[in-house]
Parts: sequence; C-alpha cells; structure tokens
Amino acid sequence: MKSNFIEKIGVINPLIPNFILKRKFLEGGCMKKLMILLLALNFSLTAYAENSIFLGTSTSLESKVMGENRPYMVYLPPSYEASENTYPVIYLLDGDTHRFKGFVGVLESLSTETLGRQVQESIVISIPNTNRSRDLTPSSLKQWKFKGRVLDTFE
Repeated sequence: MKSNFIEKIGVINPLIPNFILKRKFLEGGCMKKLMILLLALNFSLTAYAENSIFLGTSTSLESKVMGENRPYMVYLPPSYEASENTYPVIYLLDGDTHRFKGFVGVLESLSTETLGRQVQESIVISIPNTNRSRDLTPSSLKQWKFKGRVLDTFE
C-alpha cells in the first residue's frame, strides 16, 4: 500500500505516521479534509499570535560576585514607549515567573482608566532566586537581635 501512495506523491516523508500512509485513509476525501483542517488551524494560530498578551521581557546577567548567571524580568507600562514621563521602579524580590505575572497583571489592571487609576504606572524588575535559602537567609549572623534582646535561632 505504501508504494502506491509514494508513487502518487513522489516523495517519502518520515514524519508522516503510518496510519496516514494507508490507502483506506486516503479514500473518501479524508486527505482533503485533513489538509483543510491543517490550513484552518494554521490561520487560527496566526490570528491567535497577533492577539497575544505581552507582560515583559526575561533576560539575565552574569554576576561576578555571586559567581553565577542571574535571571531577571522587566515590565514596562503600556505608555512607556510613547511617553517622556519618569516612572517609579518596583523591585520584586523572590520574583519567579508566577509572582511576576500575577503582580504585573494586578498592577496593570489597577493603573488603567477602566479601574480609576488606583495606582501609578510603574516599571517592575523581578529577580528570582537561584538558591532561596542562601539569597533570603542571613547566614553571617551569630546571633539575631531585636531591641537589644537575642532571639531564638532555628537549626
């Protein structure tokens, strides 16, 4: 059966699964329906991509002090490109992708005219931790003190 199909097309495509190569599938216009479906899917994905939502940019820099590559994400408000205004910067520590998306979504919503500009448009710099315990726990302190009293430590 494959030889008849190959003779009709004139090529062998290793990416086409065997069930597509069977004559039974080709009978009754199934191939034509498949091609129409693939074209429709292609156009719908193109339309979807044109309406995508952009929340920010993810990049990284090499830290000589930490001896590692440190990722970070940046959000610029919608009016940033067309404006000469200055914007406050919010540094989102412990800012993994999920926290970044959530925070930026709320910030952008609350700074729109629709919701009464409850907060000012801002730039967000999100810095995820590569080692959360090291990054967020002061390890050089022998004793923790608060108002002159030594606090209990946990080992």
